[in-house]
Amino acid sequence: MAVHNWKKWLSAALVCSMLAGGGAAYAESDDDAAQTGTEAESPDTGADSGTDGVSGGGDEAPLPVSGAGFSDVPNNHWARKHITKLNLQGIVQGYDGKFNPAASVSQQDAVLMALRFTGAAEKVDPDTQVLFPDSFIVSGYAKPYVMQAIYEGLIEEKEEFRLAESEPDKAWGTKPATREWVTKLIIRAIGETAKAEAMARDLPAFADASLISDMYVGYVNAAVELGIVKGISADRFAPKNTVSRAELATMLSRAQYLYPVEYKRQHSGILTSLSGTQLTLAHEDGTTQTFTIDSDTAVYRFDSESASSLANLKLYTQAAVIADGRRALYVEQMDNEERLEKTTGVIVSIDSSERLLYVKVGTPVVTIPYESDLAVLDRAGSNLGLSALAENSEVDIFRETFSESKRAVRIELKSAPVNKQGRGKIVSIQPGVIEIADDGAEAAETWDIAAAAVISRQGSPATLSDLRSGDVVSYTVKNGAITQIAVESGASRTVTGLFDGFSADRSSIIYTVNNKKEVSDLASGATLEIPGFAAASWDDLYKDDQIELTLDGSDKVTAIKVVGRNITTVGGATIVNLSNDTLTFKDQNGKPAAVTLNSKTRIEMNNSYLSLDAARMFFVAGRKVTITYSEDQAITIRFAYRHTGTLQSLNTAGSSIVLKLDDGSTVTIPYQTPAVQIPGKAGATISDLKPGDRVTVQLDQNLDKALAILAHRVVQMNVASVDASARKVRLTSEAGVTSEYTLSADTRLLDENGSSLTLSQLAAGRTVNAEFAGSDLIQLQTVIVKVGKIVSTSPGAVSFAAYGGSVEDIALGSNFKIVKNGVVSTSTAALAANDRVEIRTNESGEYVVTVIAGQVKTFWKYDAAANEIQVRKTSLNDQNQYKLSNDTLITSGGQTIAVTSLKMDDKIALYIHNGKLLEIEKLN
Repeated sequence: MAVHNWKKWLSAALVCSMLAGGGAAYAESDDDAAQTGTEAESPDTGADSGTDGVSGGGDEAPLPVSGAGFSDVPNNHWARKHITKLNLQGIVQGYDGKFNPAASVSQQDAVLMALRFTGAAEKVDPDTQVLFPDSFIVSGYAKPYVMQAIYEGLIEEKEEFRLAESEPDKAWGTKPATREWVTKLIIRAIGETAKAEAMARDLPAFADASLISDMYVGYVNAAVELGIVKGISADRFAPKNTVSRAELATMLSRAQYLYPVEYKRQHSGILTSLSGTQLTLAHEDGTTQTFTIDSDTAVYRFDSESASSLANLKLYTQAAVIADGRRALYVEQMDNEERLEKTTGVIVSIDSSERLLYVKVGTPVVTIPYESDLAVLDRAGSNLGLSALAENSEVDIFRETFSESKRAVRIELKSAPVNKQGRGKIVSIQPGVIEIADDGAEAAETWDIAAAAVISRQGSPATLSDLRSGDVVSYTVKNGAITQIAVESGASRTVTGLFDGFSADRSSIIYTVNNKKEVSDLASGATLEIPGFAAASWDDLYKDDQIELTLDGSDKVTAIKVVGRNITTVGGATIVNLSNDTLTFKDQNGKPAAVTLNSKTRIEMNNSYLSLDAARMFFVAGRKVTITYSEDQAITIRFAYRHTGTLQSLNTAGSSIVLKLDDGSTVTIPYQTPAVQIPGKAGATISDLKPGDRVTVQLDQNLDKALAILAHRVVQMNVASVDASARKVRLTSEAGVTSEYTLSADTRLLDENGSSLTLSQLAAGRTVNAEFAGSDLIQLQTVIVKVGKIVSTSPGAVSFAAYGGSVEDIALGSNFKIVKNGVVSTSTAALAANDRVEIRTNESGEYVVTVIAGQVKTFWKYDAAANEIQVRKTSLNDQNQYKLSNDTLITSGGQTIAVTSLKMDDKIALYIHNGKLLEIEKLN
């Protein structure tokens, strides 16, 4: 049969319309079918050949496996969670009990899985005859599904026909799917095409981003941001790599958190009870379902890829169950948010026969029903039982929100006589009082110490004076006071001695204390500090150096500091001569001196280190150097073409400046007519500089005089985009101006704690402090930005609850500002409880608290498919659609509610920050 250009064939979209509308289908000739070259219609070519095709000849597809899984997907397989779940949902299939996880997925099978994922596969009549162009070769079993995918918009007809035509030697259907192609398929399947199109201009933050075809760039960006697809490493995406069956199952599984679909045999609800043999789900309509659990039930949590246990599931959170009738095959906790509301009050009495609590809440006494398995917890989380609820006990009562009765399911004692045993770390000790942070607890507790308390330290009798902050202890509390403390492991301590040497394998250090030799193991990551000596190594220690050692609770050395060495640093020294490894020089006052260079002497050339032989050529008479030495031994010789530090003084009459370097030493640098660059100031001269300015001074070829003086400036900006492969970033200033910068090899990238970052770790949207030296960008450091709600305020401090986090107290210091409704204040009195705020530090390290004003709207409806709410317009140009993210909160009266709880014409407030909808508050 002659090969035709596909444009001359009947449009696939027309065939799609026939599939949808029930029109006549078109069949290929036998010759056409022969050209496909596929064998996927045979049931013998199931998972063993790496396909996920539909069995031909009317045979039934293999039934999903049980929770026990496939024989070739062991318990420790990295994708077992996703493969098990999708198999039970009917999205992926195996054959003969195997899944073949490492096999590549063909494009046609990827389409089939995506259709099952969206539920659209059920619309397909497998017997429908479909006509495609000669160049677009698809296996017979897959043709109706590929056609349906075109109709559903999962793949683009013209684009895929063009791609098939460009590779005439490859069948489109059986061609292995690549990572970039599958990424686009999934993003279109979950309806995020608009996001991909909006992100199509910026290269993803991967070192190999240039290898991603232009047509897929936006889809990769969207998938990475949504958390569906990750790189194969921290900085590589590998767009042309083929996708295995396990990888595709993982991608589709992650996408389910963004694209909820109702699958047969899958049930969702609130996990209300859990035992070793059964669990119960409560649904929004008030009904409940109970499922049995056995050893084959697969148990997982939303925040882990590894199999979990029933003990790790949290009650009253959202859960999903895939079941065979009432037998649970798969259970997953879907989030960590308890569907409970809190009532604080004082216990008046308890009616155990009617299961009623009488609680004084404020002034009135209210009646609260409780569940039969009501948990009563002390401050450490131990269940004390209902008998612990004494009259006048102050309590927090947590009530379920999914039934009309709102029964109490948990009570936390706030004040009552406490009896317990615990284990934790001592935070502080005061006369008669001790503060201990229990293992796993978020906050420490303060306890009185009984007068007759029994104290021991690692099995030996001890006293209160023997206890130290940081000690790990077990303890007993009776009637609210500690009666017994046993130190299990000690806190860190310091020892001063003289350095002697190391063990042969350098795993231990030998030192002398009070004329007695001691040997201590070095802890992993042990550090060494020698004042005036940057980046010191173990080889920089000299015998009989006086050292201060820090030992942890296991007596391993974690840090060593040299404290007795007399170190001198001479900045701006002038070389006289180097002879037989003896360097003679003059200091800045012309005073001669000499030092000896040895194998430990570190010779530095602008942050690079040279051997003595390689550096001899630089020891030229008259050249300026910085010399650090102890007695007559040279420790560091530093040749520098530039110096960075703080300008101490400026002598315009004598044409010199004095610079205090970062290591604490000073250097005087003469100048004649240096160029001066000050960020933001054109035509700057040396008279524009002032003491206290941070500057970098570039020296001439003799390292003698200043050629240029570059003033430093730190500006807070937002990252607009990152091109890691080209080492470029686009930064947006506070005024909204976006500029592109190319980073040199010397540009430092740091996180909030000062640790190094790679450029690929710097994501768009982050706030950074950008440091410039003149016009050069020399450092970017990320800034912590917190968004949440004000709980309370006090002078100079706020109590703050971050979205998705716990309550913390933040001391704002003496210099801070509050920005509310465009007005700047320097008093926390400008804030009110429940204000939604952004808290960050500016480029000077001062706190800035900006209030996020709520936009009051009238709720209309919620579109679950698009995961967005719509509000009523008050004018023609009003925005009326708002997209929800995975962590958008919906609240009412300070409690979390479901978005489906919102009713038409409810008054709501929208809190939006940097274009993201943070919270929807239902207004009473």
